Amino acid sequence: GEAPPEPPPCPAMLDDPPLEFLELREAWDRCARREEPLAGFAEYRQLKARREWPGLDRVLDAMQLLSGQDQQWLRGYAPGLAKFLRLRGWKKEPDLRVRDGPDAGPQTYAQHERENQRMIARMALAGMGADYGNETSDYNAIDAICDCTPA
Repeated sequence: GEAPPEPPPCPAMLDDPPLEFLELREAWDRCARREEPLAGFAEYRQLKARREWPGLDRVLDAMQLLSGQDQQWLRGYAPGLAKFLRLRGWKKEPDLRVRDGPDAGPQTYAQHERENQRMIARMALAGMGADYGNETSDYNAIDAICDCTPA
């Protein structure tokens, strides 16, 4: 005989975020901004239901590009995940315009901390220069401090 049909998923399972969303949430918290654990989940589900989800890799690539080049992100003003998904942020080109002067806005705590980490890392590398060759490529490794890919 035929196997009985599978029962429909229980309502609680429909509300549990899948591993893909959890990976996205973790990367967003590390690279963009920390938020509530389910921030952006409703938008993620909506994109999946409409078959408009571009895939985790595409979103992570965009996040890495924007966090390293977009002036708004570099100043510590990354959007929330929900807004990023709603506005299809993975399609956004980085805003490369540097805003100096009085309109640049105050330096955020996150930006200040990132610059402090880079300065400390550069000083440590400079101190090791005699032992490790002090190559320019060593300084490029400093930018790996904010790695936007899932752990």
